[in-house]
Amino acid sequence: MDDLTPARKRKVAQPQFSPVEATPASSRNILERIARLPQQPRTLDVRHLPLAVRTVTDYVTRAPEWLARVRGRFNSYPAPFRKVHFRSWDGTRLTAWMGIHKETKGTGPPRPLAREGILIVPGMFNTKDNELQRGRALRFFQEWGYHVLVLDLRGMGESSRVFNTAGWKESEDVEAAVEYLRSHAPLEKIHVYSESLGAVAAIIAAGRQSERGFRLVDGAILAVSPFPDSRRMIQHLVRGTKKGEASALLHWFFRRLLQLGGSKYADFEAYLRAAAKSYGVSVAELYRRSSPVRSLESINVPLLIVSALDDPIVPPADVRRFEKVLRGRDNPSLLKLAWGSHCLFEIQDPQWFSALLQEFFDFYCLLPRRR
Repeated sequence: MDDLTPARKRKVAQPQFSPVEATPASSRNILERIARLPQQPRTLDVRHLPLAVRTVTDYVTRAPEWLARVRGRFNSYPAPFRKVHFRSWDGTRLTAWMGIHKETKGTGPPRPLAREGILIVPGMFNTKDNELQRGRALRFFQEWGYHVLVLDLRGMGESSRVFNTAGWKESEDVEAAVEYLRSHAPLEKIHVYSESLGAVAAIIAAGRQSERGFRLVDGAILAVSPFPDSRRMIQHLVRGTKKGEASALLHWFFRRLLQLGGSKYADFEAYLRAAAKSYGVSVAELYRRSSPVRSLESINVPLLIVSALDDPIVPPADVRRFEKVLRGRDNPSLLKLAWGSHCLFEIQDPQWFSALLQEFFDFYCLLPRRR
């Protein structure tokens, strides 16, 4: 049953994840296997125009809260997926699609099966209903046999339209989603697939749980195109771009999405100042809590960061910062590629990306994928 007790009457739950059996700390073997995967990236061109149009349409039509809710009524995942609602640690209402494998024995009701599980966390302005996220979720569920939860972060899609924080509060959403999936399905292991802001949130959540002596998940985390430092990322978007550059065009597009969502701020710096005030912290403290590079030293679960040097949002200097922090370590690990832009690895080389997912999650999976 969905937990939607009004926040003002509800004692907010705190993450108390039990220690779980340790997963392999070393990622050397899987990195060697991934390094051998053949790459044949294609240049982004007119062939990708139909997908680009559908993606932009999805972003624009899900930016306004009312329109996201209208579209959500008519855009469903196939059965047995169902839309679920639950609370983050601070009471924020979150929405997700959840697919659970069940079996029926005799005349009794269907019972959930013990399976691997995966949480999918999209990035900024992305939602659980995005075409790529939906296709990936259905593949994990139908082909791999995983239990699946696809999350709308706070401020996105059908989740409550409260302020985003560039990673800090979103990391609490990730913790709450992991706990929600754990409470609704018998999990052999649980993994996380995350992108952009979602990847930042997953890294921060894993680091915070590690510092408390727990593990966020007992499987692995794949973090695609995260930024290491929230302040540097915002400054890069707002002041470090020139007219006509890809990052400048993205900042213009993101500001338009903010405005469509009801925000009246000149840029993301102004937006985060208002967010900090709303959550009762200074801007400097918000940036500090939203920078995942601080969490990497304490990560105690298998984590692979996948970054591109042609990323218009995360510049090469920031990718190299990840590289510097992780130098000489097997876990967490960085896979640095010359191509991929921002979360576009699957579009540029779908065969390679599919093989990456299989190699990475199979390595930390208890059982072979069920087809």
